[in-house]
Amino acid sequence: AIILVFTACNKNQNAVKKLDGNWKATRYEVRSNGKTSDYLEIGLSFNYYFDNCKLKQNQYCQLTIDMTNDFTTTTDIKLYRVTNYGKALEFIDPLDNNNITRYTIQKLSSQTVKLKKTENNAITYIELKKV
Repeated sequence: AIILVFTACNKNQNAVKKLDGNWKATRYEVRSNGKTSDYLEIGLSFNYYFDNCKLKQNQYCQLTIDMTNDFTTTTDIKLYRVTNYGKALEFIDPLDNNNITRYTIQKLSSQTVKLKKTENNAITYIELKKV
């Protein structure tokens, strides 16, 4: 059992190391009820800043998300952690620990991240490229 926990922590920490740094969204789509909303196409841009940290069991690192349109930038601070042997990414609202958003990590390399979230008949796809 100790080896299993160590392996899981190691894969999760390796994913955190790959996420460390600045990322720009190259895809941000939500599909719901047969319709697709493309947030980049309507003029929004998203930048993700993942802080690297040493991940311990049930611990979170900091994530800053900047959403920009033609006129303003909105900054959102989240906490994040990688779980499930490096295959899941959780965002949590630091002001509300019950507000957790879970994504499946479809791809994670040093230059590309592909995330998918299925929730209430809606599927969200986010793809990030290292800046």
